[in-house]
Amino acid sequence: PKPCPPLAARPRGLYVTDVERWVRDPYAIYAKRVLQLKPLEPIDVAPGAADRGSAIHKALELFAKAYPKNFPDDVTAVEALLKLGKEAFGTMLELPIVQSVWWPRFERSIRWYVDWERKRRLDIERVEPEIIGSISFEAPGGLFKLSAKADRLDVKPGGRVAIIDYKTGQSPSMDQIRRGFSPQMTLEAAIALAGGFPGITAENVDELVYVKLTGAEEGGKAV
Repeated sequence: PKPCPPLAARPRGLYVTDVERWVRDPYAIYAKRVLQLKPLEPIDVAPGAADRGSAIHKALELFAKAYPKNFPDDVTAVEALLKLGKEAFGTMLELPIVQSVWWPRFERSIRWYVDWERKRRLDIERVEPEIIGSISFEAPGGLFKLSAKADRLDVKPGGRVAIIDYKTGQSPSMDQIRRGFSPQMTLEAAIALAGGFPGITAENVDELVYVKLTGAEEGGKAV
């Protein structure tokens, strides 16, 4: 399908995640933003990968808000993340699949994460989790607004900024990023360089990092 609605019917703004969907599947954006169609939620469906990802994202967000500048010692950090993880998973912790698979993976992930984060914080002034930013520019249909909610921005000395995206599943390949099929991180970098994130002055975006928290044997991986 190649939807081509009249210019007046097209959206005047998108989040960067929708831009990625637009590149890969324009009909999905047509259905969502032009036809205003929304899928019905399944009835009594068991929690899935998206729920697991949301819980882990929430735990890391709460942790970053609790320690935006000074990183605690490793024992304190692990204990804090375990506590926040239980808060984020909530009643899902009662499910057998969570108790036997998800939670053990989460524990492995955070032990790797604490080690990675402790070393990383040596070159960071502060972290900004779940920060929303936007830029606007003229387009054929008028002003267009590009928005993003970054999982995390790391503010470094000298006006440097790093953009972090947490992944609990597969992350895009370098080829997909370079060819524009996965533009989320690069568009977030463009917003940062244009001063679109409040309170962030980015003279240079020196890192785009996918932090993979799969909970496999190694716990996690930064790419």
